[in-house]
Amino acid sequence: MIAAMAVVVAALIVLLTILHQQAATEEDPVATKIYADGEFTAEVLAEGLKPSDSTFGAIYDNAINKVKGAEKAENSVVQTTQGQGTTISFPEGGWFQLTGGTASITQIEGTVIDLSEGGVVEQGSVIQGHRYLVCGASNATVSVQRLSSFIEAGNPGIVAGGSLFADMTTIDWSYDYVTDVVGMGIMTSASEGMFNPQGEVSKIAAIAITAMIHQLLNDGEITLTASTGDQWYQDYLNYVWTVGLLNGTGEYFTEEHYYDAINRAEFAFLMCRAAPGSSLEKIKNISDGAYQDVTSDTLCATEIYKLCRAGIMSGSSDGMFYPMNAMTRAEAAAVIDCMVNPELRN
Repeated sequence: MIAAMAVVVAALIVLLTILHQQAATEEDPVATKIYADGEFTAEVLAEGLKPSDSTFGAIYDNAINKVKGAEKAENSVVQTTQGQGTTISFPEGGWFQLTGGTASITQIEGTVIDLSEGGVVEQGSVIQGHRYLVCGASNATVSVQRLSSFIEAGNPGIVAGGSLFADMTTIDWSYDYVTDVVGMGIMTSASEGMFNPQGEVSKIAAIAITAMIHQLLNDGEITLTASTGDQWYQDYLNYVWTVGLLNGTGEYFTEEHYYDAINRAEFAFLMCRAAPGSSLEKIKNISDGAYQDVTSDTLCATEIYKLCRAGIMSGSSDGMFYPMNAMTRAEAAAVIDCMVNPELRN
């Protein structure tokens, strides 16, 4: 039995060798797939063949030597987290995997191979989980679009993109959301060069946000604008009353409470009013009472669970939602972004 298995293994190696003698260019997906993760590479190429004898051709010999050298170097393989706007330069022999987030290859000089799928890659989106190798006499630049995590090797040069706000870094959990909503004009800087992510959201600011989201989701654009002076919110207020978004809210959003901090429950209520029913599709199974502090008697419990099931809001790891806590500006930015960009919901 063992002898028969040995014969089969030997025959397989011979067959693979013949196949790669027939088709062994960098564009060949079968060749690069085996090179990436097959025992063929580990057992035969890496140990048994000299570069000049390799059936993969000179470009693979160079790549093999470079990546082997990089992996043997002290502290050469690293895990990093990079924020929006960061660019990473990979020299020849460098390789990387995107393990989370969104990034693109924006410049290639020479040849970059997708080792996971096989074949040469062009500029464009990086696929999560795939391993990319910069071949000999080549280099590549990767740009980060959203907070991303990488596994890297080969001495990449990391150029950190600067934050738009002095009180935030590009790897803060809310940075991508904040830049999105500020770019859309739904939120603004708290002061020159600052966003104040932990600051509270007033009820009148939440009403203005509600008006803008409703208009964007229904009309496809935001035409509402802030007025000058103390009544900056009048355009937004007129809108929400005209379309009935505050009907039945009683004392919660009257003028005397405009500058009170809005809590998480009330913010959930307004977001449900802002969105057409069809835009809050359920993507998560969360039962009523899943949060210890949100029962049937809790203020806005229905709206809280609706947004949580839609992947727009969430509770904490301790099983609580904290409905009466003041909504922070960072939290509001995240909710707004997920409201208008369903692909961000999770």
